[in-house]
Amino acid sequence: MISALLKRFQSDSLFKNSVYLMMATASLAFFGFLFWFICARLFTTEEVGLATTLIAATTLISIIAQIGFNAALVRFLPTEEHPKTTVNTAFILVTLAALVAASVFLIILPVVSPKLLFIREHAVVASLFIATCIAMALNTLKDSVFLARRRSHFIFLVNSAFSAARLAFPFAFFAFGAVGIFAATGLSHALGFAIGALALVWSFGYKPSLRFDPDVVRRVWRYSSGNYLASSLNLIPASVLPLIIMENIGAPEAAYFYIAMMIGNLLYVIPFATTRSLFAEGSNEEARFTEHFRSAVKIIIALMLPAIAALLILGGFVLSLFGPEYAAEGATLLRLIALAGLSVSAMSIANAYFQVKKDTGAIVAINFVYAAAVVGLSYALLPFGLSGVGFAWIIGTGAAALTGAVLYRFPFNFTARYKAISYEIWIRYTCAIRYRRARKKGPRRTILFYPDLPKYYYVHYTIAHELGLDMHNNLERPYDLAMSFRDVTLRKADPAEEELLRKGRFINARARDISKEKVERVFSDVFGYGTFLDPRTFEGECVQKSNENAMHDGTVVQCPREPEAGYIYQKLINNQDGDRVADLRVKVVGRNIPLMTYRTRSAFDRFDNTQTSTMVPTDDYLTHNEQRKILRFCEVMGIDFGALDCLRDRDDGKLYIVDANLTTGMPQPGVHLTREEFEVYVQKFAGAFRDAFLTP
Repeated sequence: MISALLKRFQSDSLFKNSVYLMMATASLAFFGFLFWFICARLFTTEEVGLATTLIAATTLISIIAQIGFNAALVRFLPTEEHPKTTVNTAFILVTLAALVAASVFLIILPVVSPKLLFIREHAVVASLFIATCIAMALNTLKDSVFLARRRSHFIFLVNSAFSAARLAFPFAFFAFGAVGIFAATGLSHALGFAIGALALVWSFGYKPSLRFDPDVVRRVWRYSSGNYLASSLNLIPASVLPLIIMENIGAPEAAYFYIAMMIGNLLYVIPFATTRSLFAEGSNEEARFTEHFRSAVKIIIALMLPAIAALLILGGFVLSLFGPEYAAEGATLLRLIALAGLSVSAMSIANAYFQVKKDTGAIVAINFVYAAAVVGLSYALLPFGLSGVGFAWIIGTGAAALTGAVLYRFPFNFTARYKAISYEIWIRYTCAIRYRRARKKGPRRTILFYPDLPKYYYVHYTIAHELGLDMHNNLERPYDLAMSFRDVTLRKADPAEEELLRKGRFINARARDISKEKVERVFSDVFGYGTFLDPRTFEGECVQKSNENAMHDGTVVQCPREPEAGYIYQKLINNQDGDRVADLRVKVVGRNIPLMTYRTRSAFDRFDNTQTSTMVPTDDYLTHNEQRKILRFCEVMGIDFGALDCLRDRDDGKLYIVDANLTTGMPQPGVHLTREEFEVYVQKFAGAFRDAFLTP
């Protein structure tokens, strides 16, 4: 049993980093336990209550000061081209954010917590507060650097060192009461960051610098901003509840709550550490995320159930070590916190899943429900004392876990929906103007789309309006031009389509199969080389994606491996362009290539459908021989009007066609193209369509 665990520890990075993170958090909790045991013996409950409330506020400020970089470093640092500059930029921004947030807290202190006003009365104490906020923020952020590098043992070593040193500080600051406890905490975090920085210098060649790179902010802001909001929401209950309890019940009760929560956090070490490791593994090896996800769930279940049982049985005894009043007042609260371990685990798993999937909307929703439910219910149940807070904790964490489950089953994206609605309104309005303008210049003509009409987001919709064409899909009505249109990969033969083809030109009628397998078959015949490989015999990285068109589910996987049904396996083409990857979207109209766009996306998310585009001259990116072969490829495929996704391999210089699209979408101005490029795009595309299909 032990040898099997040791073998897994050496070979399984998820398990190894989870263990180190558990050890690191356990070390913090263990020495924290001893620290508060010493404080409970040296200081009064009133002083402990004031200090714990002050520390909770500082913790909240330190997380707010992360501005999402604690998660962004884990997610993006593994693929950063200049990681040292990225780390320095993050440290600079977090320092400034902590300074601002701490100063704002001091200004609004009379409103937030009048009982803490004593920290504003002396410049030394106020300076100590600001310095502690900065030290705690930087000490938290440095753990993300180690985690991104999958070197969690450094987190364990550094946390153990500064936590052990903290035990001596209460004796040194005994004469200063609550401020002394707070000073001990601040000094320990400053020491932790100093040790961590030295470890970064020694282990990764990190060089502290004041160099600031604004591009780092640009690259990670969208992701970090969502996680910033989510992490702030996540910390609100544990940070705000001591303030609420102290102001409404009393400082001693705040001390009882803090100590009970500290012991409960010993239990929460298991899901927190495991899911942080899951996040790091998913960020480094997204192709194996499902495997790591299942492993993480098994680890949490195996460790949490006996740990919860132990805390339910021994919780009262553990509290009694701090003093009989702690056991008398906090035992019920601690048991409720222990029972909430299951819902806290589920919530942590959901957060890690959505972090890797970069669904910040879901992360914010989960943590908003958690913060609102716990704080709101705690305030409502305060008449029942700390037990009411415990029940609020169970209900709030359970509601957050349920929210995660619902969003996993029924995903949503408010931002995407808002953009889609805005774009639909804009495109319908501008297309109506295009149609009226075109109708004034030429005769009335009609295009039959069969069997489906294109929706507003397809390029066909805009082109028809630009040319003043009336659209319908009624076979009984007259038409001037017919086009096959259905957004599917495979299209069965239709007698009505055969009849349309006999009557005259029926655009794209012969293109019935645009699957990856058909594209590869025709491409290799025309170009003389291909992209497919056998995953059972190939060794190394390759691309796995669905044979269906427009699924955007590509992943980089390690071979050899058994192929999955419905998927194809292609060579991993080196289309790197700096820190991004590039492809060519080639537009084909009739027997011409009227335009093409050069598209790039993050190298870390090479299969994401979010990209930037720019129109480029065809002759600058395709040789005449390649253009001739592309048109031959389309002829064999039966494509009269469509778009091809092509990749240029930086290693062999060859062009590869990896996708064929008959129902291509319209690029959005201001997103994929500039507004000026968008107008040129529409005019060129529409002009080519008119010349190819509407000119006698």
